[in-house]
Amino acid sequence: MNGEWYFNIVAGNGAIVGTSETYDSKSNAQRGADAVKKLVVKQLRVEAAETGGAHFSVFQGRDGDAYFNLRAANGEIVLQSEGYEDASGAEGATESVRENGRDEASYELFELDNGQAYFVLAAKNGETIARSEIYASVSNAQRGLETVAGLIASEKVADAE
Repeated sequence: MNGEWYFNIVAGNGAIVGTSETYDSKSNAQRGADAVKKLVVKQLRVEAAETGGAHFSVFQGRDGDAYFNLRAANGEIVLQSEGYEDASGAEGATESVRENGRDEASYELFELDNGQAYFVLAAKNGETIARSEIYASVSNAQRGLETVAGLIASEKVADAE
C-alpha cells in the first residue's frame, strides 16, 4: 500500500459506511480506529442515558457497603453486585461487567432444588462480579443470560451517575 493505511467503518449488514483518512503506518491507523470506536461507544452510552435506556446505578446499602445494579430500559434489575468498600469499587466493577459481560462463557447458570435458576457473571480470575435475579425456570434464566450478554455487548448501557 505504499505506506498508506486506513480503516473502514462497517455496518452490521457488512456495508462500508465510512473510510478514514490515510495514515503513514499501520499503528497510527489502528490508533485512529480505536479513537473512533471510543467515540461511538461514548455516544451509545450517552444516548442510553438521555433516552432512559439501560443503565448502571451505584448506591450505598444499609450495611454501609457500596453496590451496583444494571437496570434494563424497563427499569428491571438484571444484574446486581456484591458489596464493595466504597462507591469507587462498585463503579470499577461496572467496568468489569462491560469487559467480561460480552462473552456468554463468563456466565454460569445455577439451578435451585425447586427448579428455579439464576446466573452469575465472573471475571477472568473466577471472582463473581454480579448475579441475576431468580428465574422461574432454567430456560428463563438462560434467556435472561443471553439478553444481558447482548445488552452489554451492544454498549447501549449508560454509565452510573
